[in-house]
Order: sequence, then structure tokens, then C-alpha cells
Amino acid sequence: MPIDLDDLLDPASCAVLTHELQASIVGESTSLPLLAEQTRPIFEPTRLLLAGARAAGVPVVHNVKGDDAVPDARPNSPLASAMARMGAATDPRVIADIGPEASDITIERHHGVSAFPGTELDAVLRLLGVDTIVATGVSVNVGIFALTVDAVSRGYRVVVATDAVSGTPADYAQAVLDNSLSVLATQLTTQQILDIWSSRS
Repeated sequence: MPIDLDDLLDPASCAVLTHELQASIVGESTSLPLLAEQTRPIFEPTRLLLAGARAAGVPVVHNVKGDDAVPDARPNSPLASAMARMGAATDPRVIADIGPEASDITIERHHGVSAFPGTELDAVLRLLGVDTIVATGVSVNVGIFALTVDAVSRGYRVVVATDAVSGTPADYAQAVLDNSLSVLATQLTTQQILDIWSSRS
């Protein structure tokens, strides 16, 4: 059965979620310069998407990584170990490049790589009446993938804004979009999403 995109992106039941578009991941205090460099091209599409969402009455939610809940805990993944070795500082400020507004909702997580476990995200989205999450941010091969799996497992539908997500290496991130996220989420460009919202006004 073809997907009804108007229903999928109904402003009354969707939200845009940015993932880790924050200073210490892709901004001025990053410890991940390669990811930050590869992510820069998505800033403008993301900014336009968020502006269009607000204009359509779609909530904008930012998921950011805060300080670890247990600062001296043993790293439980190679990624966590690498970040610890680099002495990476946590700066949860949403980057100015994507134009965050005071009306946006920001939710911090304090462990792991996914937006849902141990955070208020699920409760906030349910209170907002959200059925569909429009996912943006980093990284396709870790955070966006984990977010999508967790969201689908909780009964949400997911749209990945393909020009508003990034990962490294770029060819592997594209392979994740093509071979994994393609069976879990609808993939649209930011302009396609904006066109659907504007057609309803």
C-alpha cells in the first residue's frame, strides 16, 4: 500500500527531532572534526526545515548529549572509550547555524547513543500527540539509526530528511540509508517535506 505522505506529515501529529546538532559534536567545541566538517552542508537544509516546521505548527525538539550521569563510569563502547581518551568536553548548546528558537524543546540525555532510553523524549512526544518523527542530525550510522530503531519499536513512524542528516565515513552513511534505514523509515528531502506542509496552508 502506498504511503499517504499528507497523513504521514500531518502537522497535527508530527514533530521534527534534531539529534546531536550541538556545539561539542558538530559545533565550535567539537572533538570530532571530521564529522563536524562532513556535517556542515546539512546546516542550511536543517535550518530551513525547522523554520518551515514552526510556520506549519510542527513542534521542533532537539536531543542533545549532556554530561555523563556517572562521570567516572567505565566506558561501555569503543566510541565512549575514544571520547574519554580525547578528554572530550560536553557542550549541549544547540548550534546557532540551525536557528534554534526559544519555543523549541530541548531534551538532554546522559548516557548511551540513542535519544529515547533514559530521557523524557517519549513522554514529551506523546503529550504533543506525535505519531511521526522527522529525524535530522548526526550520525546516520549510529545516532540516527538508533533513534529510528527505537522510535519504530515504540510505535512511531519515522521520516528521515536525507539532506539534513550526516555520518562518517560518508559512503558508509549512504549505505546505511540505502540498506537499513530504507526499510524502517520514509526518506524525503527537506524540500519535499516543506512542499507537503506548504500545500496544506
